[in-house]
Amino acid sequence: MKRRILVAYDGSDLSKKAIQEAELQATVTFDSEVYILSVVRQTHLMTTYPTMAFDVEREMARDLQVELGEVKERFIANNTIVHAEVIIDHRQRNSGQAITEYASQNDIDLIIIGSRGLGGVKGVVLGSVSNQVVQHADCHVFVVK
Repeated sequence: MKRRILVAYDGSDLSKKAIQEAELQATVTFDSEVYILSVVRQTHLMTTYPTMAFDVEREMARDLQVELGEVKERFIANNTIVHAEVIIDHRQRNSGQAITEYASQNDIDLIIIGSRGLGGVKGVVLGSVSNQVVQHADCHVFVVK
């Protein structure tokens, strides 16, 4: 049975560590398939400058797509089936919701995500993508610190 691993990637150091963990998981588990997902959220410029906001989102998506192409090559070099996708999410919500929805739609067995380490008041006020994923995912979640 194929094991499906989803890695949330935003270009940060912790998401790069999550990629490294996915590489390890894919090598130790026979017949793994890796999904790398980047979520670009609606910018706050939307209310005042909607055209500029869409341009910024598209540019961020293009930059992430280039990075994902490079990451994807590493998995391919290790003979791992890999899918990479950038989603532009225009809903006013935590990116963790898009990640958990994607995981459900693709029958993911394990989500690997970096933690920004926001605790206490910061975690409550700013919200936390990793916390959202841990609380709402239908599968196992591996949080990289």
